[in-house]
Amino acid sequence: MHYTERLLVHKLVKKHNISFEMVQKLLKESKKSSYENQKDSKKIAEIENLITFYVKKEEKSD
Repeated sequence: MHYTERLLVHKLVKKHNISFEMVQKLLKESKKSSYENQKDSKKIAEIENLITFYVKKEEKSD
């Protein structure tokens, strides 16, 4: 764990009076969901690029 994460965890434990393990679990979950959101946005961008490509291709053939 990076030292900045340790500081963040320590501050959150003190502020919200929750366990260190709970904060670690929440951090891991947020990283996972952040990665999944990034992955989903890349998929959406790829789909939009394909749509644009095929629309332009159809316009040229007309």
